[in-house]
Amino acid sequence: MVFVVFLLAYMVRRRLDSLDMLSGDEVWRRWFRYGSRVRAGHESGIATGLALVLFPALILGLAEYLLVSSGWRMAAYPLEFLVLVVLMGTPGWRQVLRAYAEAWHRGDMQSAWHHVKDLLPADERGAAVSPEAMHLSLSKALMVSVFQRFFRWLSGMWLAVSVSRSWRVGW
Repeated sequence: MVFVVFLLAYMVRRRLDSLDMLSGDEVWRRWFRYGSRVRAGHESGIATGLALVLFPALILGLAEYLLVSSGWRMAAYPLEFLVLVVLMGTPGWRQVLRAYAEAWHRGDMQSAWHHVKDLLPADERGAAVSPEAMHLSLSKALMVSVFQRFFRWLSGMWLAVSVSRSWRVGW
């Protein structure tokens, strides 16, 4: 059943990506905005950022544990589905790549650069690079983004399967 939840989440995420809806990055960006302000001299403190990461993980883990231990395993599947849909996908790339490709085909490299400049690595945004170098840089940024999302999905799948097996066995 866990595998079915993953497949359904993957299909829904693909559809949401094609419609450019529900960006998990935007959810996390808004959540981390609470910990973005620090006083001068305290920039190296990681307590707030760590709490912002651990709090949702602990709440979701506790909810999963309580549902499974009370015999409501089926009620945990929607929670897993929701977490997977938010963590997977590459939202926001389709529209940008379409506009970039149209500008590229017209030969308008300045317009193409303006469409993708926010997606390029920071050290290459302001650099006057050739169109080929810009294209290579964008390709690398896209591959890194897809790999990071796939790694999160793979880690989530491994975690969900191992947790569900360990709760069935009883640790």
